[in-house]
Amino acid sequence: MSTISELTVSAGGLRFRCLHAGGGDRLALLVHGFPDDAGTWSQLLPALAQAGYHAIAPWTRGYGETERAADGRYDVAALGGDLVALRRALGHRRAAIVGHDWGAVAGYVAVNMSKESFDCLVTMAVPPPRTLLRDLVRDPAQLRRSWYVGRFQLPGAAARLRRDDLALVDRLWRDWSPGLRDARERVAAVKRTLSAPGSVEAALSYYRQLLPHRVARPVYREALRLATARVEAPTLVIAGDEDGCIGPRMFNSIGPAFAAAHELERVAGAGHFMHLERPELIASLVRSFLDRHVDASDVG
Repeated sequence: MSTISELTVSAGGLRFRCLHAGGGDRLALLVHGFPDDAGTWSQLLPALAQAGYHAIAPWTRGYGETERAADGRYDVAALGGDLVALRRALGHRRAAIVGHDWGAVAGYVAVNMSKESFDCLVTMAVPPPRTLLRDLVRDPAQLRRSWYVGRFQLPGAAARLRRDDLALVDRLWRDWSPGLRDARERVAAVKRTLSAPGSVEAALSYYRQLLPHRVARPVYREALRLATARVEAPTLVIAGDEDGCIGPRMFNSIGPAFAAAHELERVAGAGHFMHLERPELIASLVRSFLDRHVDASDVG
C-alpha cells in the first residue's frame, strides 16, 4: 500500500495544505466537500497511487491550514480556478479531477474554465449545476433536503455551526449517509479542520456566495456561466441511491448538461459519502474511468 504524506503547494496566490501519494506521470486531483476535508480520500489516494497516478488531495481554500482567501472570494469560479492553478503549480500539462460534494462543483467549473487542463472528471454526490438548478425547484423533497443552504445564509450562521462542538456536522453525516457504520474518527478530523481560525466562516462562504448580492456582479455572472455551461470533459457521475443530501432523482435527467461523453453510476445502498461506505467499488470505478481517459504523458 502506498504511503500518504503531506506537502504544501503554492498556487494561485494561496498556500494549500495537501495529502499526496504516488509519483506517477499522471496527476489526479482529489477534491473534498462539506463538511469534510482532504482526509476523506485516505483510501482512494493509495489506490490511485498503486495504479500509477500521482494523487493529490488539497484542503480547499479556507479549510484548516490552507490559507483563507485574502480577497474574500469563495464563489465557484474561484474554486474552479484553484484546481487549474494547482495543476499548473504541480508541473503537469493536464490532470484528472475527482470531486465529491463541493469538490464536484469545483470540478464542473474547472473543466469549463480550462478544458485544455483536464483529461476527465469524476464527480460524486452532486449532479451538474445546469440540471441541478433546473430540477431543484421542481422537487419539494429535494428542497426539504437542502434546508441547511438557507440556514447558512442567515446572520449568526457561523456561531450556530460552532454550537455544541459543531453538533450540526454530526447530524449532517448521519442524515446524509445513514448506512455509514462508524464515521466518528472522520467526523472528529473534520471538526479539527473546522476549528481552525476562520475555517467555519470560509466553509459557509461557499454557500453564501451562491447568492448574487454576496459577490461583485461581474464575478457572479462569470461564476454562473461557468457552472451552468455544458460540461466539456468526459465525466463519470457517481450517485448513492440512499443519499440524504441530494436525492437520486436529481440524477435522472443529467444528459443535457454535457457536451462531452458522460456516464452515470448509481451505487446501491450507499449514501452521500459513498467513497467511505463502498471504498473498493469506488476505487475500481474511478481507476477504470481514469485509465480510459488520462493521457500517460501529461508531465511538463
